[in-house]
Amino acid sequence: MNGWWERSKTLLAKWLPFLPVSWHRKALAWLDRHGYRPVEVLSWEKAYRVEKGGQHFVFKRLSPEGLVIWQEVLSKVGGPFRRLVIPEAVTWGQDKEIGSWILRRWLDGKPMCPDWSELPRAGGMRLAPDGVEKVVDLLEDLAAIDAAPFLRTGVPRRDRSFLQEQIRREVAQAEKRGLLSPAEIDRIWCLVQPILACADTGPWRLSNHDFYFRNFLEMPDGRVALLDWEVARISCFEIEHCVSYLWMLLWNQPEWRAEFLGQTKQRLRIDREKFRAALIVNSLHQAMFVWQNQPVLQDKMLHILRVSLDEERFAAVWKGL
Repeated sequence: MNGWWERSKTLLAKWLPFLPVSWHRKALAWLDRHGYRPVEVLSWEKAYRVEKGGQHFVFKRLSPEGLVIWQEVLSKVGGPFRRLVIPEAVTWGQDKEIGSWILRRWLDGKPMCPDWSELPRAGGMRLAPDGVEKVVDLLEDLAAIDAAPFLRTGVPRRDRSFLQEQIRREVAQAEKRGLLSPAEIDRIWCLVQPILACADTGPWRLSNHDFYFRNFLEMPDGRVALLDWEVARISCFEIEHCVSYLWMLLWNQPEWRAEFLGQTKQRLRIDREKFRAALIVNSLHQAMFVWQNQPVLQDKMLHILRVSLDEERFAAVWKGL
């Protein structure tokens, strides 16, 4: 890695004088002033692995909302947990040059499924269902966190107005593009009522809002770190949201998703209609926002949406067929 960084510095020294002053340049200057040595770029213009005094850390750019999440929530979440590891922040702050930032401890682990992707071009690598238990353990730990004390912080809450606005915007976009019929739109509004009805009442749960393999880091002791909390959310259906989100993205893993849904039903007692409503909200969002410019993946998400709208086909999903 050091050789990579030395080569990178040579290229940067050559080209940076001709580029606008970017966050990257400002961050490197900030790190140098504070005695941190860059080791690896984890995400361009966003995150670096750095070293100081023989210890490794992650230096990460944050939005103001992300900084609040670390200050007001993650630093106060209880534990220890059976499986879940929440990354430990060392310090954080705001700087007039680089904005909001955090320095957290480096975690020595390995990605749970480094070669898997939901993208069709990835070939649909098969996942062994024996990893399901670890993921459900994570959800059990998340479900044990009472997020009610954090409602007074700046953490976004998926309340009724938040959900209604998101659904209204994405339904209008789909209707304009001829992707959903009026009957399907009416059906969407009917079936999301279970989460709209409880959206302002709780019980409140917390998640990182991206409960997905790329954010699962297996630790040497068997625990699993859940990464990327900067867009955390609170809602009354957060566990169903996580389950439906991961189930949805596992469209090319029928055995894994069947085992996953089966275990979450048994161990977490997830609510059938909240799961269905969350699946509708998630698949609509993926189709009309995340993958709106990728027709193949958009079609996959619209297919999942239509399965959720159909009584017979959704019943088969719930049974694990």
